[in-house]
Amino acid sequence: MTVKELLSEVSALGYDGALECDEAFLCALERSKRQLFSERRVVGTLVIPSRVTKPLGRIPIYRHPSGERAIFPLSGVCYSFFVSGEGRYTVVDGDNKFTRSFNAARERHKGFLSSGGSIIFEGQFAFTVTDLVCFGSRFSDNVEDIPDGGSKRLLDMTELVGDFHSFVSYPTDSRGKRLPEVTLDGERISIPADLKEDVYIVYKRTPKRSFAEAPDAQIDLPTGCEHLLALLVASYVYVDSYPELAELYGKRYREAAEEEKKSRVSVPDTSYRDTDGWA
Repeated sequence: MTVKELLSEVSALGYDGALECDEAFLCALERSKRQLFSERRVVGTLVIPSRVTKPLGRIPIYRHPSGERAIFPLSGVCYSFFVSGEGRYTVVDGDNKFTRSFNAARERHKGFLSSGGSIIFEGQFAFTVTDLVCFGSRFSDNVEDIPDGGSKRLLDMTELVGDFHSFVSYPTDSRGKRLPEVTLDGERISIPADLKEDVYIVYKRTPKRSFAEAPDAQIDLPTGCEHLLALLVASYVYVDSYPELAELYGKRYREAAEEEKKSRVSVPDTSYRDTDGWA
């Protein structure tokens, strides 16, 4: 179902003819999608491949004095390091060159290289660089896949998948056995750098947004819910102008949703709970 098709269906359920695809309609649509996803516990899966590798070179720690300039070589196809403090660095990669500033208690920086070169650290204040490493293998086109020089790989799920909401279960291996050495923290997952197993993740999905500028785009919906969406959106769109009508469509939605629930396979309850209660 597209946004245009939904707008037509919801308009037909009202008294005033065609509705506009305005902010009120889109808000009702997003609210309805989130409700459908939540009630059906829609999940996604992700496999994080094992990345056991040794860096080509590693500088464990470098304390940069204020006002100085230091140059270190970069080799291979990608690099990673942590910085603590305030300063800037310039990466020279063949004919390419860029400069970035930083100001953080601890911040990771990483990137790809085309031909290798050097990195220049400089700044007005003293800062610390740790675990500066280069690798000879490019694991994917995703910069998040670049390992760091420490004992852990720290990955942000919101950067790995665009529809991440929360973790459903603890990470497992390919046989479904839990990997206790892999830990979760909010939206991040920490994987030992020497783990030889692929990591399997099950996560709760959040629906992709719909936009007025893309009326012919398909709406992100759980399977089998197309016939429910217009009723649910109408129950929100007409709540101010025609409250009795909105209540009627809300009732029809609940009845249709109950029938749909009987015909689908339920997703088991989550076995993972974050201490803040967001999972």
